[in-house]
Amino acid sequence: MVGDKKLRVPSMRPLYVPKMSLAQGTPQVGLNISWEPAQIWGLDQSVVYNMKMDYAKRTNEFDVVIPRFTLAGRYKSHGRVLLLPVAGNGNSNVTVTNLKVHYKYEFPTKIGTDGKEYFDITNTGIAITGADHMTLDFENLFNGDPQMNVFLNENWRELIREMGPGMAEATGQVVLLVVKGLANHVPINEMLAP
Repeated sequence: MVGDKKLRVPSMRPLYVPKMSLAQGTPQVGLNISWEPAQIWGLDQSVVYNMKMDYAKRTNEFDVVIPRFTLAGRYKSHGRVLLLPVAGNGNSNVTVTNLKVHYKYEFPTKIGTDGKEYFDITNTGIAITGADHMTLDFENLFNGDPQMNVFLNENWRELIREMGPGMAEATGQVVLLVVKGLANHVPINEMLAP
């Protein structure tokens, strides 16, 4: 998807995010990572299934599989992962194969300043429900120790369980900005037109 400036929909090849943060756990036993900037690849290849929309209740939920999800960019991190202290900064790449996500939201309507009716995306929820594999490459992690990346890649299942909620929330917030941008600029009658 190339994007549409008129509708405020950015390009998804990649989705460029000026700053993205992930905070998981508590300051004592958690992990904080920020990417500045971040690029998210693969969203344009998403496949939606199991959609359950209730137009009367204004709710929708569905599952998504992203065949190859990649988050890349300059990072800074501090905290703990799998009980190990982690600190570093530099280039990074997180690639997940067949990332499975469940997404739900409500879509009440509102009247815009132009008098037209628009969807208002609210009460969103996102969760990672599965993945076939994840690889990580963080430059300068733990003082540049290459064994830290080896350890993280060997323990990707535990890592995705531990970091999954924070990853889902951070990515969900970015996607929500895109969806809300579209919902705020395209009236319902135009969005649902044949």
